[in-house]
Amino acid sequence: MAKRRQSKSRVEYWAKYRESIAQDFEIEQNIRDARKKQVDNKIEKTSDTPPLTKAEALLSEYERKNENKKSAIRKGPIGLLYGLAIIVLLLIIAGIIFMIWMYGNK
Repeated sequence: MAKRRQSKSRVEYWAKYRESIAQDFEIEQNIRDARKKQVDNKIEKTSDTPPLTKAEALLSEYERKNENKKSAIRKGPIGLLYGLAIIVLLLIIAGIIFMIWMYGNK
């Protein structure tokens, strides 16, 4: 008998839990829908700025391309320094191995 009461209470607990999740989801969905409606109402905007001319558009595109080149140039020396550091470390390791090989056999 006790097990039946426990299982029944478990079933009731999970049913209430599922209902609460469904209610929470429904409330959130209603809030999202209300926000979307508010945003749709606010979308109507007037453009006070004049449209860009072709020259201005080309100039802005050229500036964007140059920004990428400048950042690539800035990254170049750092990569070069890492490469030189690796070469120096390899030379030091090779020198240590050479010293061990030459003077370690005596």
